[in-house]
Amino acid sequence: MLGVAVEDGLVLISFCDQLRRQGWATVDAVYEACRLRVRPLVMTTATTLLGLLPMLYATGAGSEIQRPLVAVIFGGLISSLILELIVLPVLYILSHSILTERSPRSRLGDSPCPSCLPEV
Repeated sequence: MLGVAVEDGLVLISFCDQLRRQGWATVDAVYEACRLRVRPLVMTTATTLLGLLPMLYATGAGSEIQRPLVAVIFGGLISSLILELIVLPVLYILSHSILTERSPRSRLGDSPCPSCLPEV
């Protein structure tokens, strides 16, 4: 379960980074990445959930132990999908805005001290 969630998060973040390298603004890149990658993320989670369905409805020996475990995995996969599509993009935007505020200023007009500016 953890591998699927990490893989989905990496797919989304790497696509956001790819769009940003192409010149997209951060918010636009995150919106476009979420819009274009929602199908692969849902399909990855859905195939895992469909693979676990036989364990959820098993009635044979040991099924009394398997069913609660599969129910927890189902809940974890669904909640991780929701977190990847809502919380991860928000954290990406917030962390990028914090990092760009702390980056060194490269232009003379952005100098933090007015006395450091050259006289014209």
